[in-house]
Amino acid sequence: MKNEKLVLDHLPLANSIAWKKNQKTPKNVMLEDLKSVAYFALVKAADNYNSDLGSFCNYARIRINGDIIDYLRNFILTTNRFKPTEDLEFVENSNRTQNTKDFFDFIFSKLNRIESTILRMYYLENKTMKEIGVLHGICESRISQILKKCHSRIKYIKELS
Repeated sequence: MKNEKLVLDHLPLANSIAWKKNQKTPKNVMLEDLKSVAYFALVKAADNYNSDLGSFCNYARIRINGDIIDYLRNFILTTNRFKPTEDLEFVENSNRTQNTKDFFDFIFSKLNRIESTILRMYYLENKTMKEIGVLHGICESRISQILKKCHSRIKYIKELS
């Protein structure tokens, strides 16, 4: 009963955070999806709240923001993920490569060891950024930065070829 009151009292907060986040996202991110994430985060926050943590409003705000950011990361990863099949035209038009495996070998040869290892784990072994980070002892956000850098380098390599 207490949790239900907390949730109902703070629904406007969840709506507000979802709306503000939606203003800064690509058009294909739906406000209703962000609201759903915010509502679930609010319920989880109410379930896990302990008055020792300070005010519920601040606690809920942090939890809602965090869950929306996680959702957006996953959304962007699943909608913008680099796929080898998208580069088949490059593979077919290149003297250096005969198939996708040769394409990857060519790309990996142009990257440093850590970049090629992370790319291989992420795209060929389908490991998550978190799993790769744990294996290499670096944080997930650094894995994301390395992948972004690799994507830029791959585009540059493709332009040169």
